[in-house]
Amino acid sequence: DLVPAHARRVLDAFLATTETAEDVGLDVSAPEANAYESHSGGIIDMLEKLKDKFEDERSELEKEESNAKHAHEMLSQDLTNSISTSKEDRHDKAQEKAKTAQREADAKGDLQDTVSSRDSDQEYLDDLNAECKSKSDDFEARQTLRAQEIEAIEKAIEIISSGAVSGAADKHLPSLAQVSLIQLRSKAT
Repeated sequence: DLVPAHARRVLDAFLATTETAEDVGLDVSAPEANAYESHSGGIIDMLEKLKDKFEDERSELEKEESNAKHAHEMLSQDLTNSISTSKEDRHDKAQEKAKTAQREADAKGDLQDTVSSRDSDQEYLDDLNAECKSKSDDFEARQTLRAQEIEAIEKAIEIISSGAVSGAADKHLPSLAQVSLIQLRSKAT
């Protein structure tokens, strides 16, 4: 698998063409020096091409590994930043939640104070309305009494001014007026 199919065929062909000294018909003596031709030139070229190919593949793999390593480092940095940002967000949200809880507690306290104050003010208003009603009723009663007193005084003046009592007015008026006023006041109380 490491040797491509083309290279394998060339190697197989070379090995098949190698002749032994007996096949060629040579004796034990050495051949002439300029008569020998080397058949290994194709193999050397093929091995150099394989070497170049393997070096190219190695360079490509190293480049891919470098890119993968860089991508991993970038992903790692992104994840680290994301974790850091998430922790900061969680911390900020926790602080905001605490502030919200504090504001809610303050608002509940303020509501309780306001309700208590409102209840106290309503009680004061009810008492004040009752007192005003009582004073108004007392004022109406006094006004009615005064009206009755004025009516009694007017009748007294009318009686005193009449001819039947005109001479006796000086004699009886001071005591009669006092008795009438005392009677009217005792009726009012």
